[in-house]
Amino acid sequence: MREKTEDQTRASVVVVGGGPTGMFLATELALANVNVVVLERRPDPVAQARALSMQPRSIELLALRGMIDRFLDQGVKVPTGHYAALDSRLDFTRLDSSCPYGLLIPQNQTESLLEARAIELGADIRRGWLVESVREDNDGVTVRGIGIDGNFTINASYVVGADGARSLVRQQCGIGFPGTPTSMTFYFGDVFIERNSMPVDGRFQIRTAAGIMEGFPKSDGRHRIVFIDPERLHTPLTSPVTLEEMQQGASRIMGSDTTLRDPTWMSRFGNETRLADRYRSGRIFLAGDSAHIHLPAGGQGMNTGLQDAMNLGWKLAAAINCWAPDSLLDSYDAERRPVGRQLIENTKAQGALIKTLMRDGDALWNAFNALLDIPATNLHVATMITALDTVYPAPLAEIVSTPANQWTGRRLRDTTLRMDDGTEVTLYSLLRAGEWVYLTLDRDNVPPPEFSIPTDRLRALAVTVIDAGSELRRLNSVLVRPDGHIAYAV
Repeated sequence: MREKTEDQTRASVVVVGGGPTGMFLATELALANVNVVVLERRPDPVAQARALSMQPRSIELLALRGMIDRFLDQGVKVPTGHYAALDSRLDFTRLDSSCPYGLLIPQNQTESLLEARAIELGADIRRGWLVESVREDNDGVTVRGIGIDGNFTINASYVVGADGARSLVRQQCGIGFPGTPTSMTFYFGDVFIERNSMPVDGRFQIRTAAGIMEGFPKSDGRHRIVFIDPERLHTPLTSPVTLEEMQQGASRIMGSDTTLRDPTWMSRFGNETRLADRYRSGRIFLAGDSAHIHLPAGGQGMNTGLQDAMNLGWKLAAAINCWAPDSLLDSYDAERRPVGRQLIENTKAQGALIKTLMRDGDALWNAFNALLDIPATNLHVATMITALDTVYPAPLAEIVSTPANQWTGRRLRDTTLRMDDGTEVTLYSLLRAGEWVYLTLDRDNVPPPEFSIPTDRLRALAVTVIDAGSELRRLNSVLVRPDGHIAYAV
């Protein structure tokens, strides 16, 4: 992947962990010409894919950085999502987004596409490099371990732990990870599935008194089959999943005419739930699963990690490039940890609902399905699950001195704008370089407040909003952060 080179001993940022969160963070930093090194202990990319989908907000982030087409070319758009394995699907088509759909794309493909983009931008990706210690002192952070050519030492200005649930970085910097242990487990496998000797097509979900089976089609003709099996809810996570176990579950739930064969991956997952005490410790940060783990309900885990990476990336770049003071980095914990807490709460609620469904059956199942059939309720839950409701209400005092108002921290959907010369552009296209954008929407508006943003990082434009339904039509002017949220608006 990378040619053997002389070991680098200095980096602005070391990212420990080369999963989707780490790779997306590397793209964001490299975009701003930050010297970033990603250290991944595995010598080769992971062949399996725990996550299979991207949520609308994550797809918006790809659009913000001009990467969306790469992913759309390899994924399949889906108009719905799910909550707690209920029959009533979440309707993504009604979401207030330019990307009102999910995207079926395996996690390993997502990781590969992000890695390719990070390398294009100049990030240093090192596979087979095992980090053994992370120590902060007055001068920075020292990272030590074993690389492909022996022991290594890298001195960094900042380190980000994107190294998963058992994060070494989190442990080394003493951040607590309180929560609850696994109390129930589920199992899954990637297999070919037949019923009455005929292949099963498309996504499916079947619920009977014996349990629930969900199937998600994969590009090789197999399905990812997930079992919510009351007879196996307390099987230890360490117990290997076998094809026989899966076949028995399928026969009980779908019927004896169901056949599973040729598995490529089988595993078990549980509902262990934990949230880091803080996301920052001096010059060390946590992102993704190193900061939050939970029951993978609603397809939110990887997506939340990508959103962590976006939030942290542009702020780290601003501090390293002296575009903003180091204190701006405190807003990462202030903004993202509440999102992590909300994620923990909604996945715990889904887990409790699933467990109760297994015990009490149809009454509760039918009641919650009926609630999701109400359009307003469905939209509320869909907006929450997809993180389109994320708001960062506290002002960034390092950037703009005016008090917060109802607009502060709100996410903006993409919209079409017309500049004074008649050229039409989209809002997201203006953000592709990770810059700030100040839009004057009312030519008679009073002058804006002073922004602490270098002129070469701020695009100031007078525009007219083309889209009739855009909330920008309600504003006189707006300062848009590099992540598409509002920093200031009147």
